Amino acid sequence: MVKSNLNKLSYGILILALCFVVLALAIIFNTVKLTLYSDVKQIKTMQMVGAENSFIKKPYLKSAFSISAKAVLAVILCIGILCTFLIQTDSIFAEIIQWKYVLMTVAISFVSAFAIQFLTTNAIINKFLQKEGK
Repeated sequence: MVKSNLNKLSYGILILALCFVVLALAIIFNTVKLTLYSDVKQIKTMQMVGAENSFIKKPYLKSAFSISAKAVLAVILCIGILCTFLIQTDSIFAEIIQWKYVLMTVAISFVSAFAIQFLTTNAIINKFLQKEGK
């Protein structure tokens, strides 16, 4: 009985987490698009003087890297605070925590934050430059 309830709860949490991932992706896409459209005059000027697409992409990819680094630091901070709180309060959860999974969570969030941010930014900029280049 308890195990089936725990399985149902874990599926519910997984669905909620996937909803947050979709929401985060939507926010990333829209933020990058708004940034590009606010800089459209600057991009047009760079294209008119013959700047390569890779030169135009550099500042946006640097910005994406910076945002990803801040997100990873926020994840590490939140997980660190949560683990410290659980250990300090002698909670039952402190005994259940498996540190290899905590480290895997941090590593996965690190890799996924950089990959998602880089891939989405690069795809949006490529699409934007192709559309604006015509």
